[in-house]
Amino acid sequence: MKRSVLNLLVGSLIVAVAGSGFYYYQHGFKSKVRITSASSSSSADASMVTGHALKPQPYVLIKDSIKTLAKSKQFSDFIKTDQLLQQHLNQLSLAQRYEVMESFLQAVNQHISLVDGEKRELSRHNDFLLDITPEEYEPPLLAKRLLTVLQPEQKIWFSQAINYDFDILDIGEGFYVIRLNPNYIVKRFAPALMQADQVFVKAIAQQNQQQFYYDATIDISWQELGERATFWENYAQQYPDAYFVKDAKVLASYYLYYLIHGMGGSTAVEYFDEQENKPVIESEAEQAFMLIKTKYPNSNVSQKIRQFENSVLNDQKIIEPVEPTERSILMGQL
Repeated sequence: MKRSVLNLLVGSLIVAVAGSGFYYYQHGFKSKVRITSASSSSSADASMVTGHALKPQPYVLIKDSIKTLAKSKQFSDFIKTDQLLQQHLNQLSLAQRYEVMESFLQAVNQHISLVDGEKRELSRHNDFLLDITPEEYEPPLLAKRLLTVLQPEQKIWFSQAINYDFDILDIGEGFYVIRLNPNYIVKRFAPALMQADQVFVKAIAQQNQQQFYYDATIDISWQELGERATFWENYAQQYPDAYFVKDAKVLASYYLYYLIHGMGGSTAVEYFDEQENKPVIESEAEQAFMLIKTKYPNSNVSQKIRQFENSVLNDQKIIEPVEPTERSILMGQL
């Protein structure tokens, strides 16, 4: 009997120990699995973070490249920025696209200034550029001739630049500047902007292939001057919420001022008739005024023309002079 009880107790003890061993073995194994799994997950997360750090966002890539361009004399930095714009501009938010465009244009001007000493210093080659035939006056031909007199560093830069929409702009009085033709802005930025702003960019480019005045003399017709003033007036009315609407309003006033008051040797008034107490308007300007009033009878431009025609004081100020916004100047590359 005692032996049976003893055997029973021993058996129970063996079962209990075995059960405890199995329990701790089981839970200990699971604990190790959990630790190993957590460690693996942390390693994967770290790997993902590292991967992202190695691949900057498109906005950062473009902005960094633009900053480098602004401080560089190497045309390769323009090429790099141009390539990044082609690859990533459409990936940016709309606000970032406008910001990038403006900072890029500022950087281009700084880049040209570094290469040329000062942007307007190209005039030191005036004698050379003025000694040309009418057939050689086209900007591409001027550019090729300029290559023969530039310093080696400038020559290397300019020989590349003329293949990327850079050209020479005649700004009058024997002065020339190197600039990025505004057609580049149409090609690279316009498709990424809102429709109203595409209209603005394209119009700026079309109107600024050449300056509209030279040597303090208006070099386009009175009709064209009136059309430009009216175009920007209509643009501001048609697209009141456009990004560039304030710039358009300034341009409307800018062209209207020169339409009414002229510039230097170009004025719409031949003389002021004291007996009739009104201005005598030059024939071409008078015809242009009539066409504008007929075509756009309710425009502000037509209203100012009528006010000018009926002015009873010599040199009466009809509209105050204004300058285009810095952004418009940058976009027109003037």
